[in-house]
Amino acid sequence: MRMKLSAAYIDQKLFFTFVVLMGFGFVMVFSASSVGSLEHYHDKFHFLKLQLAWSALGGLVFMFFLVTDYRLLRPYATGALLLTIGLLLLVYTPLGKTVKGATRWVAFGGLQIQPAEMAKLAVALFMADRLSRNYRKRDSFKDYLLPNLVIVGIVCLLILKQPNLSSAVIVGCIGFLLLLVSYSNLGHIGLLGMIGVAGIAALIQLQPYRLRRFQAWLDPFGAQFGAGYHLIQSLIALGSGGWLGVGIGQSHQKFLYLPEEHTDFIFSIIGEELGFVGGAIVLTLFLVLAWRGLRTALNAPDLYGMLLSLGLMGGIVAQVILNIAVVIGLAPTTGVTLPFISYGGSSLIFSMASIGIILNISLAGERERLSKSMGKWARRPDEEVEA
Repeated sequence: MRMKLSAAYIDQKLFFTFVVLMGFGFVMVFSASSVGSLEHYHDKFHFLKLQLAWSALGGLVFMFFLVTDYRLLRPYATGALLLTIGLLLLVYTPLGKTVKGATRWVAFGGLQIQPAEMAKLAVALFMADRLSRNYRKRDSFKDYLLPNLVIVGIVCLLILKQPNLSSAVIVGCIGFLLLLVSYSNLGHIGLLGMIGVAGIAALIQLQPYRLRRFQAWLDPFGAQFGAGYHLIQSLIALGSGGWLGVGIGQSHQKFLYLPEEHTDFIFSIIGEELGFVGGAIVLTLFLVLAWRGLRTALNAPDLYGMLLSLGLMGGIVAQVILNIAVVIGLAPTTGVTLPFISYGGSSLIFSMASIGIILNISLAGERERLSKSMGKWARRPDEEVEA
């Protein structure tokens, strides 16, 4: 079933904010990557061309989810989760591709996909479906909380094995948020949150490279040529930008000083080129995106739509918070992109898919609201008062 679109029904604030972030992302990917592209690929447009190609593919995915009634996705939620788990397992086969010591991609010919990005969408779809179907059992630890914890735990463990702690944390945040708003026992949820924090601390302790990053986060200049290098270069970029920045395209840190300048640390280049004001505007755009996502959830026609909107937007917001926290030194260095702005195929496509679904939920909610409003004031012919 397709939903007939109308500009009057679309959440124009959400759509406009999404388009602005995408357009700004093209500008910043080119600005941040031009020097590295010229150095390594002899083409300063290399990553911009790839980003445009991924965006075109993502646009098709976005349109599909925008015009397809989100309720039609429910029968495929379990299949999407099983497919994601299968792809996460394929990472550990010869199809898996290792980059910088992490095996996070599955390569099919010339196409690469990062299953951890798909996991964010699949977990939100699956949990929104199951939690809404079993909502009458929301008081039960055994029948409501535990089965969903097991599912999220399996997905997170497969992602952690890559290793990819940041994506596992984001998937865990999606699961935690959906349980927080649907499960009735807040004591269990609070205990779950503390266990999650303790688990992250243990994972940092158990892996030497994570421990080095944590120690470098506490004292980056004590490891300025090692684990603290990324953070130091990021802080130099942000400090160099001042209030208004040095100007678009004028970054000095992108001249091979700042690693991952067009992916994980693109916000550093934004801060350098556009200053504090530019960075604040970007954060404001993400706040608007989060607000519209929350509004969509509150106005959703059903519990499934509410949970799905919250899960999808919660995943985007968690990723934004983690990325910017790393860039400004509020969290240890980890590999996570800035949604819609950083270069990255899998992240971009699944983020665009999420926005398409949220807009579809918003469309359905607005139509139901208008339908109820019209029904309230409509009068049947036999109710007409004779003059």
